[in-house]
Amino acid sequence: MLSPNRKYFFLLVGLYCIVMQGFILATEKGFESLYFCYNRKTYLTEFFKLATYLGEWISLAAISIYLLITNRSAFFSALLAFVPLDLLMLSLKRILDYPRPLSYFKQGEITPIPDFIPLYAHSMPSGHTFTAFFCMTFVLFFFNLNRKWQLVLFMLAILVGISRIYLMCHFKEDVFIGSILGIIAGILSVFIYEKGLQKI
Repeated sequence: MLSPNRKYFFLLVGLYCIVMQGFILATEKGFESLYFCYNRKTYLTEFFKLATYLGEWISLAAISIYLLITNRSAFFSALLAFVPLDLLMLSLKRILDYPRPLSYFKQGEITPIPDFIPLYAHSMPSGHTFTAFFCMTFVLFFFNLNRKWQLVLFMLAILVGISRIYLMCHFKEDVFIGSILGIIAGILSVFIYEKGLQKI
């Protein structure tokens, strides 16, 4: 299971975790929200509004349609891993009920994004980031992509996480936990396929 390409993926994940944990420990909660709010630009806002869609149904639908046509065993493997962890993520949102940036800053330090639906509750973890990292991990593992494509898809997944912070929907901690859950779900889906459903 651990091909050279997959080993490189774990190296990327390790570096990502080190950087994110360092950033979380080195800055106060909400630092990133304040920074993006004070440095908001129209072109960046429009760009991140588009980028955040990669963490919605579009990526899942594209992968699902492809697998249903080419490899139904892989589709059901992905489903068996994605659904339980997605339910776990949704349960954590409800149980923890952490405030989102717009409700965390009660004195109006940050403002909503124009023409974008504001969110106020159930911040931890980030569902969009979970979906983006799940799709990225599954594709990289299932197709055993080379280092160049790994970097491209990894950066796209990170971009989704940044978009959720920029759009005042999540804190960096929410994005980090969502990404880890997504990576676990992606690896688990391929493990289920290679150890079981591939033979069906």
